[in-house]
Amino acid sequence: MNGATKMMVGVSKGEIDAVNLDDALIQTRTIDVEMYHLANILSL
Repeated sequence: MNGATKMMVGVSKGEIDAVNLDDALIQTRTIDVEMYHLANILSL
């Protein structure tokens, strides 16, 4: 969900913070996965 969608829904500040935290965790996990794949490629 992007910022504009969050504004339109009009959710409370707490819910926005929770969504942002979830987004950050997902992005971190994605970077971890990419690094893992990169390490595997480099080790071949």
